[in-house]
Amino acid sequence: MAIQKDGTQVQLMSTKFQKYLAAENGGGADLVANRASASGWETFKLWRVSDTSFNFRVFNKQFLGLENQGSGNKIAAVSNLPSNPKTFQIVRNSNDPNKIRIKASNVMFLQNNWDTYITEDDFIFMSENGLTAVRIPIGWWIAQDPSPPKPFVGGSLAALDNAFTWTQ
Repeated sequence: MAIQKDGTQVQLMSTKFQKYLAAENGGGADLVANRASASGWETFKLWRVSDTSFNFRVFNKQFLGLENQGSGNKIAAVSNLPSNPKTFQIVRNSNDPNKIRIKASNVMFLQNNWDTYITEDDFIFMSENGLTAVRIPIGWWIAQDPSPPKPFVGGSLAALDNAFTWTQ
């Protein structure tokens, strides 16, 4: 990806899930990584802050930014003005210059969130469509949650607890 100037349009795909990032409703809501193809809502405009730092503007002209969500953060497009919590650093992969990682102002890299991966709505949908059983694979690292060894991420125990609650 060549980053040239303010206003450069980019579409970002999760390498793990092969899904495009999108600002739900074109803005005014959460950032998700669940789109099979890219169009307007999956296109972001870069607003340069420095050589490697940018604000991401979405379809409805709002800026992506961090929103506190209890003990963690989520990314949402809800602000009409850029600011420090809405600044992200683009870090290139030294082995593959076409791949990047995006670092938020809290110095954490963006990654899919347990809160949006499987939701209560998914269980409601399954129930309404006659599904009466769910198989949930559990990794060995759940025993060390919330701080499992790398490369595993914490949160799987809470996600499993949610699944048990939602199946009721």
